[in-house]
Amino acid sequence: MLAERASMAAETMRFDTLDPIEISVVIGGVSYVLREASAKAGAAYRNARFAGINFSEDGAAGSPRLGDRDPLLVSLCLFHEDGKPVGLEAVLAWPDRIVLPLAEKIRQISELDGDAEEAVPKSAKNAPDTSPAGSV
Repeated sequence: MLAERASMAAETMRFDTLDPIEISVVIGGVSYVLREASAKAGAAYRNARFAGINFSEDGAAGSPRLGDRDPLLVSLCLFHEDGKPVGLEAVLAWPDRIVLPLAEKIRQISELDGDAEEAVPKSAKNAPDTSPAGSV
């Protein structure tokens, strides 16, 4: 244990740049920049993933609002060429055939992979339903 701690103390994490990964995107002839999720965008995305999770009496997890997470992620990571964010309302107006691949690319470059149900701790999956009867 002591040797393990000494090894960890000597470990160095090195990040050569803070510049986010950026990918050029053209949608309907308009140029945009798809940017790696910041910590703030990543946190908002993870919060959106968990916001819709409900537990039933048998401990099963359901996720009725997971559809909100992809447009949110895209709106937080897609920018006009002048650096202004595209915005959630604009993204919500686009077809899924555009939004879903953009969200997948953001998850990939930002290392935000995994489904919400996979990320739920096992202890939470077995937790009893504490919502009032009849609530959704």
